[in-house]
Amino acid sequence: MKTSMISGRKRKLTSFLEPFQQKVVNQWVPLVPSWLETYHLTLLTILFGIGVIIVGYLSRISIWWILLISPFILLQYITDILDGAVGRYRNTGLVLWGFYMDHFCDYLFAMALVAAYVIAYQLPSEFFILSALSVSGFFVHEFLMCVAKGEFNTSGYYGFGPTEIRLGVFLLNFLLPFIAKEYIVISMQGMLAFSCIVFFMLVFSSQKKLWKLDMERKRKS
Repeated sequence: MKTSMISGRKRKLTSFLEPFQQKVVNQWVPLVPSWLETYHLTLLTILFGIGVIIVGYLSRISIWWILLISPFILLQYITDILDGAVGRYRNTGLVLWGFYMDHFCDYLFAMALVAAYVIAYQLPSEFFILSALSVSGFFVHEFLMCVAKGEFNTSGYYGFGPTEIRLGVFLLNFLLPFIAKEYIVISMQGMLAFSCIVFFMLVFSSQKKLWKLDMERKRKS
C-alpha cells in the first residue's frame, strides 16, 4: 500500500484514479501562477460552495441552471488536488492549517452540494437533515480512524473515493434536466438509503479491525 506523510499521519492511497491524478498534479503544479498561493486554492472551495447553493436557487426558475453545478465540481476538484502540491513544490505549505482547512472546506463543499440539490428540487427538510448526517458521518469516521490508527484515508475504499464520487456526480449532473422530477427524487432517496447502509457496514468493519488490534496489543504486552 502506497502512503505518504501528512501532518505526522500516513496517507492511505487506494483510489483507482490516484495514479492519473498524481501525473496531472505533477504536470500542472509548475503552471500555477506565482500570485496564486496554496491557501488561496484551499479557500476558493468556500466560494465554489456558495456558487453551488446559488445555482440551486436558480434551478428553481429553470432546471437547466443545474448544469452549472458540474463546472463548480470541476473547479473545486482542481484546486483541491493542487493546493497541497503547490505548497510542497514552493516550500510555502502550511501543514497544520492546510490539513485542517483543506478537509474542513471539503466538508463544507459536500454539504453545499447536498443543499443545492435539496433547494433545486424543493425536497423536504428531513431529507436534508438525513443527508447531512450521512455526509457528516463519513467525515467523522475518517478523522476518528486517523486518530486511532495514525493513517488518514483520503481516497476511499475498494478503489472508490472522493475523486470517483466527484466524477460520478459531475457526469450525472448533465442528465438531470432530462429526467422527470419524481424519478430524481426517488433516485436521491435510494442513494441516501444506500449511503446509510454503506456507512453502517463501514463502522461495523472498522470497529472489528480496531478491536482486533487492541487484542493483539494486549497479548503482546
